[in-house]
Amino acid sequence: MAHIAEEEVSEKRTCVVPTRSCATGRPQTLRVHEATTEMKTPVKQQPYQPRKLNARGRGRDNMPPRHDFVVELKDLIAIPNIAERLKVPPKIDKRLGPNKNIWCEFHQAFGHPIRNCLVLGHQLDELVKNGLLRDYLQEK
Repeated sequence: MAHIAEEEVSEKRTCVVPTRSCATGRPQTLRVHEATTEMKTPVKQQPYQPRKLNARGRGRDNMPPRHDFVVELKDLIAIPNIAERLKVPPKIDKRLGPNKNIWCEFHQAFGHPIRNCLVLGHQLDELVKNGLLRDYLQEK
């Protein structure tokens, strides 16, 4: 029985005749790599350069210093003299951090607590350096 199946397969293979020969068909278009005859210039290998982070990029080096204030941060950013100096980011509907239940008063969005807000931390650090928050800092 297996012998018959092999004969049928070999008959089918020999009976199949192409409808047109390859020589009479239209020529195939050249592919891009076949059309170019010149060799590519070898790329000079550069030694590994670590990526440089921008001033506010990710990493522990770019974390703003934490200052201890005599008032809560949400109350501090509501003081008119300070609020007008802060650049409040536009309100967005998406979550800004890993936690969807914690509200950031500065961003007016869920995702992280106000004490972990990097944008607010950088801006408050600038105000501390300029001496504008001297009255609100806790004595150490």
